[in-house]
Amino acid sequence: MLSGTIGHDLLANKRVLEVGSGPGLGGFVASKWAKSVVLTDYQDLVLDLMESNINKYNHHVATCEMFAAKVDWNDVQKDNYYTNIELIAEDGTVAGKLSDQQLDVVIGTDVVYWPTQVEPLMNTLDMFVAQNTGLPIYICYIERHVNTHNLLKQSLTDHNFTFSEFGQEITKTINADSYMYKITK
Repeated sequence: MLSGTIGHDLLANKRVLEVGSGPGLGGFVASKWAKSVVLTDYQDLVLDLMESNINKYNHHVATCEMFAAKVDWNDVQKDNYYTNIELIAEDGTVAGKLSDQQLDVVIGTDVVYWPTQVEPLMNTLDMFVAQNTGLPIYICYIERHVNTHNLLKQSLTDHNFTFSEFGQEITKTINADSYMYKITK
């Protein structure tokens, strides 16, 4: 969904953070246009894979810096959590702290799948928005569990986010239960 004009329009020359990156596909697509991309996940095995993928597959290295960072959605409410998030370079070395960078955009691809993860995701988005005023968030997903979509919308409202669906001409041709949202606070 990001690979066409939408991606360019939303991400050109931006500092992008991808939540729940897994191996980083969304972030690699974003690197086509972004100034920098931070891939995040919480499992060490996945972080190792992200670092390896950055090393092997960042075809836009001349125009886009890429980093990996460990972000555990279940820990983001701990004191000083944000200020302790380290940016890991492709060679595995610490390249700095996430708190030293201003973010322009957060993206999340297929991060809404289990109802139990909606609240931790909201807390994570709250953390990023609190540190980066006016930060827009774009998420896309296919509803895989009954009522997850309604739970997400209620949680966004409960956390004082505003949100609007967009790109239905793209998402609904993929799956009737697929969604793209722009989220702000």
